Amino acid sequence: MRRSRPPTLTYEVGRHVFVSGGSGRVVLAHGDGRYDVEMAWGEVVTAWAHDMAPRT
Repeated sequence: MRRSRPPTLTYEVGRHVFVSGGSGRVVLAHGDGRYDVEMAWGEVVTAWAHDMAPRT
C-alpha cells in the first residue's frame, strides 16, 4: 500500500469531499472565485469558493 502525506485541508464541494494533499487537489484557480478540483478518481469538478467550505 502506498503511503500518502497527511491531509492538509478538507473541503466539501457540493456532495464531493476532497482533501488537499490527500485524496484531491485544486488544479486551477480561475481568479473569479472558481476552482477546478481534481478528485482521487480523476474527476474534475469546478466549484465556487463559497461552495468550498473548509471542514475541521
